[in-house]
Amino acid sequence: MVSNFNVISSLMNKYERPFYIYDEKVINNQINILSKKLPGFEFLYSIKANPYYPVVNFIASKGVGADAASSEEVLISQRTGLSYEKILYSASGKTYNDIEKTLDKSIIIADSYNELAIINKIAKQKNIHVKVGLRINPDYNMDIGKGESSKFGVDEETLTSKKHLLKAWII
Repeated sequence: MVSNFNVISSLMNKYERPFYIYDEKVINNQINILSKKLPGFEFLYSIKANPYYPVVNFIASKGVGADAASSEEVLISQRTGLSYEKILYSASGKTYNDIEKTLDKSIIIADSYNELAIINKIAKQKNIHVKVGLRINPDYNMDIGKGESSKFGVDEETLTSKKHLLKAWII
């Protein structure tokens, strides 16, 4: 413990301003604990928690995927070498440009039928098939039973009438 104190004290004297210290051993230990306690699960690191590239890159190197909340977070995740299947882009209110920039770099989790239409349009223009997730609001609520509509995702009862949007260039 004394050696850690000396290292931190030395860094404080060197930089003379606020800074963060990240310990790869601690991060790696936490990943190992999750993996042992929840075998068979895949994990995603929420990039918005800390988008500092060296941290994201280290976590990705341990096989952890990325949960991106912006197109920039998708690009950070991609730079680590993660495949598009290991990067889920789950922000609400994605713009046309956001989708166009990230369509072949991540699995986009659509929040609306409008997003699905935009994804289909861009995929068709690029002549590519893409995997897409769809956030669905189930018709139940843990607190009161019957579900309520939410501003995030699509309501379960609308799926049948909108199934034509779930085809085309989306696989």
